[in-house]
Amino acid sequence: MRPDYPTEVRPVPASWRDAAGAWPAAVWLALAAVVAIYGGGGASSAGIALAAAGCLGASALAAVASAVGISEWAPPQRRVVVYVAALALVGLVSYASIAWSLTPGTSFGDANRWLVAATAAACGLWLARLLPRPLEAAVWVLCAAALPLIAYAIQQRAHGVFFQTSPRLQGVLGYPNAIGAYAALTAPGALWLASSSQRLRRVAGCGTLALLVLGLGLASSRGGLVAAVLGCGVWIAASERRTESGAALIAVLAASVPAARWGIGLHSFTALDAPFTVPAGTRLLWYCAAAVVAAALLGPLAVELAQRAGPGARRIFGLGVLGLAGLAVLAFAVKLSSQHGGPIGALSHVWGQLSGGGAVGSTDHLNSFSTNLRGRWWGEAWDGFTAHPLQGNGADTFETIDRLARPDFQQAGQEHSAGFHVLAGLGLLGALPAVVALGAAGACCAAVTRLRGADRSAALALVAGTGAFALHNQIDWEWQQTALTLLAYPLPVLVACAAGGAAVVRPARRRRLQLQRRTVAIGAATLLALAAIPAVLPVLSDHALARATRLDDQGRVDEARVEADLAAALDPASVDVQLERASLLQSLARPADARRAVERAIDLAPRDSGVWLQLAGYERWCWKSPAPVWKADLDHARSLSGHDNVFAGSDDDVIDAADACA
Repeated sequence: MRPDYPTEVRPVPASWRDAAGAWPAAVWLALAAVVAIYGGGGASSAGIALAAAGCLGASALAAVASAVGISEWAPPQRRVVVYVAALALVGLVSYASIAWSLTPGTSFGDANRWLVAATAAACGLWLARLLPRPLEAAVWVLCAAALPLIAYAIQQRAHGVFFQTSPRLQGVLGYPNAIGAYAALTAPGALWLASSSQRLRRVAGCGTLALLVLGLGLASSRGGLVAAVLGCGVWIAASERRTESGAALIAVLAASVPAARWGIGLHSFTALDAPFTVPAGTRLLWYCAAAVVAAALLGPLAVELAQRAGPGARRIFGLGVLGLAGLAVLAFAVKLSSQHGGPIGALSHVWGQLSGGGAVGSTDHLNSFSTNLRGRWWGEAWDGFTAHPLQGNGADTFETIDRLARPDFQQAGQEHSAGFHVLAGLGLLGALPAVVALGAAGACCAAVTRLRGADRSAALALVAGTGAFALHNQIDWEWQQTALTLLAYPLPVLVACAAGGAAVVRPARRRRLQLQRRTVAIGAATLLALAAIPAVLPVLSDHALARATRLDDQGRVDEARVEADLAAALDPASVDVQLERASLLQSLARPADARRAVERAIDLAPRDSGVWLQLAGYERWCWKSPAPVWKADLDHARSLSGHDNVFAGSDDDVIDAADACA
């Protein structure tokens, strides 16, 4: 006879459910880390393809799961639909701008970045449904990303392994201010963890904050510092744990600022001699690790003391912090006044720096108020917009606009502003949907007012970080680093979904939707899979071009030409592919075809000085054209060269750089 067993089902502990449901957060973090480390921060064509394929693939799988009934599908909120659709519309305008762009190749890459932004935002929908606690998971993902983005960067600099284009810390993101943008996005969430009532969260939050302070200091990101301070200030003002947050922040700063200040003074962070690969030494690694450990120990202790303080002690602590901050500002003002002959001279100096100030050296960012040529760049971007207000000059064409506006200036630049990036590149066609996307993101974040308890505090931290990130993007545009796009753009969707859930659907329409679910989901999955093609084509073209170069080096010119033709078919907007084809065709003694390839490159980028220099080289060395012909091409290249020092010197010296027949 079988024994009787208990029939009641014991509930699974919430911690077990959270652990089992954490895999979407792990996938999210892993995708961002892979794009950052192996995709050049997401700036390379491979990084963009990885980001787009990851987001589109995940969304397609979610659609398939809904089609087969594994997961329940419900229409998202209207504000979320508007947010994602507006981002996608900007991407479509960017793709269309290839037809009139000054540089079609860069416009194609920029359009792919908008594709990543739209699909990353859409991924917020399935993340919100799959994660047991989506807002808390988002904070953990942001904080965990400090390991590949900042800790790994410090390790690189300590050993001088990676080529650096600046003495400032940049790591896998490849741009110092991108670390500032990441710090601004993450700091409020890390501060939320640091002020938590649970000790493990406090340790993680304080350790992350210490890494962010080290990253901001070693990267010398002034915009990131300002945005992070504002974001943390908003979080502290809106939080119910102001004293705990303030205590944690003070302890973290006390532990990490000395290490950051010491690191900035190292030769590795002050040397201007290229290629900036001076190792900082293992002491940097040990000091930074000690600062993080000290912050992880002292911060939670400070929060413990703050928790035990009564109302009177909290009030005294708050007044003391405000008093110290006021004294610090006063001391700074006195020092500035003494350096510039009094208050009037100090104000005049600050205004002169903010309104112009010229370029800032690579090692003295934190000692200057200068906007580092942003006023000039923003003015040029505005002029580019007013010249073509409806359609713009093509997505991501500001470098060409800048070069043509200031051909005598020896420093190329980006527009350093999300708004001017869209205006100069896409005109009103792109600016209007971009404004709609920004407003919809704000509406998603505003849903935080409908949350209560722990979800509300986590959402406030994410909203503060998103706002700081958006502010930073108006003064320093890290658009090329799609790893940051993967982290930031889903956050408004997560907040909106946590606050409002799915849209309300009437019962009759719900039945119709259930009947149509499979068809709609399969169609969506198909469209998502097809949408990955534009992002993947440049990568395939790059691989074909690399094979062509390798075969050419081996003397297998015919095979190399076939690969180059394939590369051109995969990415017809690439100037580099056309120039490689021209070189191979010239090697095959087909000068007429080589000329057509060069002319095709000129048609793609008529304002690119390098293409005209190549044409002059072919005319001079390969096709033996009369001197007036190639000199005219060289003169035209010089007129477009702007910041390119290659064009300094005599005609023979310059034309040697374009010796296509060597």
